Amino acid sequence: MKTVKSSIEKELAGKLLVDVAIEQAQRWTEREFNQLRHREDYVVHVPMSKRSWVVGKFDLIALGEHCWQLTDRDRINTVFYSRKAAVFYAYFTQRKKYNLADILLKHDQDTAKYRDELEFYSSKLAKKLKQKNVTFDTQLYQSRYLESKARYNTARKELEKTLNQTKYTKVWDQIL
Repeated sequence: MKTVKSSIEKELAGKLLVDVAIEQAQRWTEREFNQLRHREDYVVHVPMSKRSWVVGKFDLIALGEHCWQLTDRDRINTVFYSRKAAVFYAYFTQRKKYNLADILLKHDQDTAKYRDELEFYSSKLAKKLKQKNVTFDTQLYQSRYLESKARYNTARKELEKTLNQTKYTKVWDQIL
């Protein structure tokens, strides 16, 4: 009886020791990750789940197909249309390159605004076209739809151009 009881006690003590070691390793890893995360010289880009990432000191959460929320310690900074724009905005903000971050934010917000406008007028136009009688409202929605489509395409191209210019800021060498 004594040998069975003592072997069980040794096994439980071993499991307890392993659990304590794992817990300490997890705490150390979290502490080191947070220290790396808040450094200004290197910006860490790490996936935390399927719909969230850590970009430096910011958290990036996917809210929808074209909707990305960037937060800084439970404070919502902004919502982005493009994930790439959100990542670069976080990078530029952490590196204190506010001019580049502001330009990127402006182009992203313009793209989102014109996309919402395009969706609004396309739904209004579709409702009017279902009625099968062409009225002044139908023509108005059609012209507004075409106008907003042109503005959206222009804004999207500007955003893509701005994002493509980030390679000249040597971003890729410094994102871990």
